Amino acid sequence: MLRPRKEVEIKKSFVPVFSEYGKSLILEIKKLFPYPVLLLGDTGWGKSVIAREIAKQLDLKFIPINGHPTMDMSMLVGLWRPVQTPNGITVEWQDGLLTTAIREGNMFLFEELTRASGEAVSRLFGVLDSSDRFLSLPEAGQINVPIHENFWCLATGNQAKSGYSASKLDKALESRFEAIYTIEQPLADESAILKNHPAIVDIDRFMHFVTDLRKSKDNVQFPTRELVRVARLTDKKIPLERALEMTLRSKYANNWEGIKELFNQHFMTSTTKVYI
Repeated sequence: MLRPRKEVEIKKSFVPVFSEYGKSLILEIKKLFPYPVLLLGDTGWGKSVIAREIAKQLDLKFIPINGHPTMDMSMLVGLWRPVQTPNGITVEWQDGLLTTAIREGNMFLFEELTRASGEAVSRLFGVLDSSDRFLSLPEAGQINVPIHENFWCLATGNQAKSGYSASKLDKALESRFEAIYTIEQPLADESAILKNHPAIVDIDRFMHFVTDLRKSKDNVQFPTRELVRVARLTDKKIPLERALEMTLRSKYANNWEGIKELFNQHFMTSTTKVYI
């Protein structure tokens, strides 16, 4: 059963710091309002954070949902639910997250779109049209739900490749997005983020290591999410080399020896050797 909707509030305690690339992306995507936009790329670069920031800057309520192959359509469009009244139990229609965003003029973020079921994707076709947008709710007996002029649909997804349980985008769906961005670099100002983690003493050296790691033949993405995870582990008094191992070794098992070698090249001194 669909639970009563709770509006997603952007926590005041979390203030994202964006890179120049991230800032330019925000400015450009804002110009596309209210046309649908899709952000593709590896997990952890900050696609969802960008969407939240854009919603905040445009003063739009933010409603997200995660796509997956067995997702319940009632979460997306709505359902009939029993309601106790003075005259007994009756049923009333409760909008799902997408329907609510459409009626109220919110930003709707469909995360993990490339994992969503065909049924879920098909419900987006009319909603994503550039003109004459529409949503049919046969479940509620509503043929055409009016779409608020401020309704905006953004989506994120992983590209269909090794390591991701993602499907190739349906061409009919892909053609409905006004713009599709491929995110392959940090959207956050990572050096600024690391300043909030004093256990990483030499930020410049660490960022040089991260940059070289991303460019290495070992093909290690090491996205911002993993960088922050390493920083949080060091805050717990875990040595940097051990924090890296805890974060990266299982994901990049075949490349681990190369990662260790690169780390030692950056952090070895003439008097101190640090091996992981």
